[in-house]
Amino acid sequence: MPILGADISHYQGATGMPVAKWDQLKEQGVRFVGIRATIGRGRDSAYTANVQRATARDIIPTAYHYLLPGNAGAQAEAFAGAIGTTPAWLDVEQTGVTKADVVQFAKAFRKARPKGFLGVYSSAYKWRALTGNMDATELFDGCWNALWTERGTRTVADLPANEPKPRWGGFGDSLFWQFGPLHLKHGIVDGDAFYGSQADLLAALDIIEPTPLKERPNYRKGYNATVDAMLQAALAAPIPANTAAAWLAGSSDARKDVADALDGLDLGDPAA
Repeated sequence: MPILGADISHYQGATGMPVAKWDQLKEQGVRFVGIRATIGRGRDSAYTANVQRATARDIIPTAYHYLLPGNAGAQAEAFAGAIGTTPAWLDVEQTGVTKADVVQFAKAFRKARPKGFLGVYSSAYKWRALTGNMDATELFDGCWNALWTERGTRTVADLPANEPKPRWGGFGDSLFWQFGPLHLKHGIVDGDAFYGSQADLLAALDIIEPTPLKERPNYRKGYNATVDAMLQAALAAPIPANTAAAWLAGSSDARKDVADALDGLDLGDPAA
């Protein structure tokens, strides 16, 4: 099942979204948020309070910058200075923004903050119109895809089993999917979803180191299951008929050696 998220700004409260609404997000299973930190070279007045309120509820905060046309390098520096090490997103949707603005912003941000996650938020329509569907995979670490459903959702059970493909920027999949309105007890916010586990989310955002492939349980399970299948196939392999005693002894020893060799490839507990 996907994990629910939300994105907010000073529009949900000039000095921070009300505590009661934060509690509602937590109650409804929201585990991550995108919080607007800056717009142009200005700061969102609610950013600091929203980060504090998210963190207090164990909701993962990420920060986004709303890109305006021109002075993209200065905007990137202001954004980097405002958010510290928080995972970052660039919001590309404002009319007049160009491909050059996006490239300049990404390069300036990476210079100001060489390490850490930087993703890009947009929709297929906006990205194509503003950048000519520029490939973004070398500039950004992930895609936040804006593709609203018609009715939104009230619980994670309302979401489809698979998220829609972004079909822009060269991304095969999206990291976050903005699906539309997330209905709360009192009002709505923009709802998002992440398709994966909490550990997958933390690793994707560079908050924790991802578990190496060979240490993951499914890697061991797949490895050991294949070794076992190959062992069974080797033991069942037909041997050319020959009645000579030496031949039969050699054949018997070969089967044993092959079985021992394959059995020695076991990586560990397949049920781990």
